[in-house]
Amino acid sequence: MIRQKGIGIPGIMALIVVVTFSGYTAFLLLPIYLDYLKVSSSIQSLTELPETEDLSPRNVRDLILRRFQINQVSHVGNSDLVIFRENDSTVVQADYEVRTPWFWNIDLVLKFSEEVEVGGR
Repeated sequence: MIRQKGIGIPGIMALIVVVTFSGYTAFLLLPIYLDYLKVSSSIQSLTELPETEDLSPRNVRDLILRRFQINQVSHVGNSDLVIFRENDSTVVQADYEVRTPWFWNIDLVLKFSEEVEVGGR
């Protein structure tokens, strides 16, 4: 009697299901994480500009939103930004949540938070 070695049809089907769901999930999450990287780099780049130390919170907000528009950031808006003065510096916070439909009535929810302090002599 010869015994079969290796994976059978049920194993192959299970493997296909796992790979398909993993690929589909990665396909949905990749644009969201790329968007977060754009948000993070836009906010972090404020520390490199010397003129942002003297800007008001409103001007800093306009500068960030302009960068978001140039970088085509789609998940962060004006309401997700908190900008305030603290001592001699300006603090910029971006706290937001992205919800994307995944499968049937299941959603994937991702929370992001980025904070940077600009100025402070």
